[in-house]
Amino acid sequence: MKRRAVVGIIVILIAAGVAGYGYWRTHPSSFSFNFSGTKGTHSPSVKVPSNQSAKKATTTSDTSSSSLNQMKDDAKAFYQLIYNKNYDQAEAYMTSDFAESLKQATDQNQSNEASVAKDISSYTTVDTPVSVSEPIVIAEDLEYQVTLKLSDDYEAKVGFRKSGKTYKVFSFSAQDPNMNNGGYAGSSQKGQ
Repeated sequence: MKRRAVVGIIVILIAAGVAGYGYWRTHPSSFSFNFSGTKGTHSPSVKVPSNQSAKKATTTSDTSSSSLNQMKDDAKAFYQLIYNKNYDQAEAYMTSDFAESLKQATDQNQSNEASVAKDISSYTTVDTPVSVSEPIVIAEDLEYQVTLKLSDDYEAKVGFRKSGKTYKVFSFSAQDPNMNNGGYAGSSQKGQ
């Protein structure tokens, strides 16, 4: 009887190891460790999507007013294109990495950082933003964020990153700010 129990436990441990290895092979970015520190110790670090609404302007902007106005126009145009599922046209506004993520989300139905952009029309019925905020500085003059007010209870945030001499969309989120649900990677809250 004891032998059966030991063999059963070993089989379960092997199956769990195989399943863990399989998950690690398909999701390697979920497992990163920081081995800095004293000898013999390590502390795991997990990548968690940041809550874009919690970021504050950290420095003043040296970016020209025409670039800032262009970001506002681009944020609105980008939102309208993805809302209407015109992803090919929206690609002109995106960094190549974000465009690739959106392509994977649409063509291969993969869930990734562009999934909210792909599915925004299922979260809200607002196809044109009610208002567009001034861009706020996220990282010196390299990254900005524009908030699109969609309704009283719903907003979208479009992140811009410097790409050459222009700024391109590299992130998109949508959330109900009153619920503080941090929908950077996708919010299940539907806006009106």
